[in-house]
Amino acid sequence: MTKPLIVQVAVDKPLRQFFDYVWNSEKLGRDPVIGQLVEVPFGRGSLVGVVAKVSDYSSLEEDKLKAVT
Repeated sequence: MTKPLIVQVAVDKPLRQFFDYVWNSEKLGRDPVIGQLVEVPFGRGSLVGVVAKVSDYSSLEEDKLKAVT
């Protein structure tokens, strides 16, 4: 089983950190690109963010991560 792609996303909030999300290339129809705008679930809603990093590692457990929409 292959590891999922993890993207670190910067959102327009006064927070100095990136947030990890799972990227499903099959569902989204393409691979992630640094600088790409994405919609992500955040709190009770969703936000637009920017992909800052693409990786196959997150310090969080995979089942705790939400997916890029």
